[in-house]
Amino acid sequence: MNTETILALVPDLDYHAEFIPHSKSRNAAQEPSLNWRVTFTRGRTLTADYMQGIGHLPGYSQRRTIHNVEYEKRCAESGLCAREFESQGLRKIPAPPLADVLQCLLMDAEAIDYGTFEEWADNFGYDSDSRAAERIYRACLETGLQLRAMLGDKMDALREALANL
Repeated sequence: MNTETILALVPDLDYHAEFIPHSKSRNAAQEPSLNWRVTFTRGRTLTADYMQGIGHLPGYSQRRTIHNVEYEKRCAESGLCAREFESQGLRKIPAPPLADVLQCLLMDAEAIDYGTFEEWADNFGYDSDSRAAERIYRACLETGLQLRAMLGDKMDALREALANL
């Protein structure tokens, strides 16, 4: 599904993604990743962190050389890449596609479909006796409630359309 199809379902949805340097992201202690603060506006505003694996980096190479690893770290920190565009200089890393971000948020939002934390934890493979799992559940629940407030009756249509990706 592309952006045009999503905007046909929800024409007044506004999407913006801001690059966050890896060292300032919630993933700073982990391997390099592409980190974003995404904002959706439709009467209300929803802001969330979104992370892409380093494989989404333009010019990514699976070869694990020192040069490639250093390139990935520089790009993940600066938000700029050059490998595909060396003749044209540095370019901004493209923002994650709207469909990918919405699909991720809608999956998190499924927490609102469960009657209890224990049901959710069991379905998603979390320990229902874990405080960390309960924090994840509460964050997903909050995302679901915010999305429902923003998208209303369009939420189910988007979920169905994005399920076919």
